[in-house]
Amino acid sequence: MLEYRQKATFQQAVIDNTHHLGDIDYQFQMKTNITMIQDDIYLKHLEQFVRFGTKPDDPDLLFDYLQHPEVMKSEICIDCQRALYQRQFQTLLEVFCDHCVPEHWRHLCLDSINRPLLALHRLALSNEDWAQIYQFKKELMTLNNYFNHNNE
Repeated sequence: MLEYRQKATFQQAVIDNTHHLGDIDYQFQMKTNITMIQDDIYLKHLEQFVRFGTKPDDPDLLFDYLQHPEVMKSEICIDCQRALYQRQFQTLLEVFCDHCVPEHWRHLCLDSINRPLLALHRLALSNEDWAQIYQFKKELMTLNNYFNHNNE
């Protein structure tokens, strides 16, 4: 009888421990989700600063923005990384084409646009990925010719 109680107590302790471990996993997952949400909010604010050239004399904002996917690399999937780099490319291209943004900021963004493009090259796996990269390059060449031709 005593042996049965010990087994039952041990089994209950294992169940309690497993439940507790489940809580720890849940807490870890919640902290991870909160961290990712905070990172996303930070990225959106950073992206707005870059997009509108809010602080054109602070190139560190641009470099922080470009560094963000590299920092997040271990925490997000490849498709999410690809989406971040595509978003960066589009943002930098929009900045370059926007005459309301200070010219030196526009050119800094143009000079930096190859960084997300090269990252997309590294992540390309399918023909669709390569077609997207080709489309980005074509768009960049067309807009670069148009805007640089108009500046001369």
